[in-house]
Amino acid sequence: MAVIGDRECPALALLKQAWGATTVKDYCASIEKLRKDAAEAAHIRDLATDQTKRDMYDNLHKHFNRLADEIEQAVKSNPAG
Repeated sequence: MAVIGDRECPALALLKQAWGATTVKDYCASIEKLRKDAAEAAHIRDLATDQTKRDMYDNLHKHFNRLADEIEQAVKSNPAG
């Protein structure tokens, strides 16, 4: 099973078999970066005192996580490319 950060990703293990390790590293890196960006946005949101900024960073947090989820879902639905 492939691991992204501290999360296991069975879809990426399938992708590795179908497409090779280099492509999997690219997907893993993209997903991991989106998850880190989401965490950073959540941290900034939690520190912000202005409600408008809190809302903006909350939206960024949700958006980055949604993008990472969509990449994982795309891999699960089409592991052979």
